[in-house]
Amino acid sequence: YIFFSFTPVGDLETVNTPVAITAYIESQNAGILVPDSTRVHYSLDRGQSWSSVVMTPTGNPSEFTAEIPGQPCGTLVTYYIRARTDTGVTGTEPNRAPQFASHEFMIGPQTVSLEDNLETDQGWTIGAPGDAAPQGIWQRADPVGKSNAGQSYQPENDHSTGAGVNCFVTDPTGGYYLNGDVDGGKTTVLSPILDFTATPGGACRLDFWAFYQNDLAVDDSLVASVSNDAGSTWLDIKKIFGKHTWNNWFNFAAYVTS
Repeated sequence: YIFFSFTPVGDLETVNTPVAITAYIESQNAGILVPDSTRVHYSLDRGQSWSSVVMTPTGNPSEFTAEIPGQPCGTLVTYYIRARTDTGVTGTEPNRAPQFASHEFMIGPQTVSLEDNLETDQGWTIGAPGDAAPQGIWQRADPVGKSNAGQSYQPENDHSTGAGVNCFVTDPTGGYYLNGDVDGGKTTVLSPILDFTATPGGACRLDFWAFYQNDLAVDDSLVASVSNDAGSTWLDIKKIFGKHTWNNWFNFAAYVTS
């Protein structure tokens, strides 16, 4: 296999400046790394299209680097590292990129428009046209952990650090692991409307944490969507569906323009 040791790049205020991506990459009993294959793949349109730059040795053992070209303010850069050995073994950082994971950073100064740990009501709305789920309706509450056969179906605690306990959850009561199972329709929670018209190019970034669990052979899904016209049209930015098990908190980000 191919071993990676890498610290992801954080958001950057400096615009139009190349960004160095440096990683420790080593083949573990899998042959010799093919130099031209060790690349940083990057996207400027949320993974719709990709470019790549070759990573070159830094002079330190097993360390490689490459530069992503500088970008203007408001750009969300999505990227991952890929390498291949002469025996055909391929590895990516993060694992199984880009289909299941990738790294990203935002370019330019940022202003926080809404930062909400959900401890108090800041204008969220539960329910939307088309909602018909008979149970498992979103609630802002302190979740109670649920598990079955050693498998977590709902965490005991929300993600926020500190003394807060609340999050939006489809069943806050705990008990039987299928309590609050969302079937027979959908349930929706809407954020307050945020004004990004004054930002460069209308660019905005959305970060949130979610826990989703579905290990049944049904087409249930958790969908995160954004709208730039007060809800008349929507763009899906993340959809988890099918027979998947997600046992950790995940951070998703979206980039939209006005």
